[in-house]
Amino acid sequence: MDRDLIEKYFNDQCSEEELEQVLEWFQTDKGQAFLKQDMEREEKRLAGNNASSLFSEVESEELFRRIQKHKKKG
Repeated sequence: MDRDLIEKYFNDQCSEEELEQVLEWFQTDKGQAFLKQDMEREEKRLAGNNASSLFSEVESEELFRRIQKHKKKG
């Protein structure tokens, strides 16, 4: 598969024909292997950047209170 075409796919820049081509390739063994490897790279990147820092910190008691409040309304 053409690397530039895959990059276009991930940047949401494919034509309909290109999109079909990439999606068909993702269903092949090589496409599945690529997706698995890409997900593993992304997971390692996020772990290295301390992904938990992407979210604002909320005290656990306050979070629990909000959840309980929401459950009572539902």
